[in-house]
Amino acid sequence: MNIGKAIILSAGQGRRLSPLTDTRPKCLIELSGKSVLHWQLLHLKAAGLKEVVVVTGFGADAVEDEIAKLALPDLKVRTLFNPFYGLTDNLATCWLAREEMKGAFLLLNGDT
Repeated sequence: MNIGKAIILSAGQGRRLSPLTDTRPKCLIELSGKSVLHWQLLHLKAAGLKEVVVVTGFGADAVEDEIAKLALPDLKVRTLFNPFYGLTDNLATCWLAREEMKGAFLLLNGDT
């Protein structure tokens, strides 16, 4: 099976990781000099994926800034905003991304 797309659920704030997530989303916490999101994108690209949709919410602008500064040729990365991130959980975020769920795809949490 050829999987060409990944959807990363990165809408939540991650209050349990406070104070690290008081001003930035979990996916932008740094590990070994790179954000969790950067590590995910690098590994998805290395696995041969061509497209990634990052569903954002809390700190959406910061996530978009991070994506814009990353040099990941041959990997199309775009965002989808969940305006209800403060009221809902990953199930609602998945529902918002349902149109992206066609064919074979990977679904990942933005903090793992």
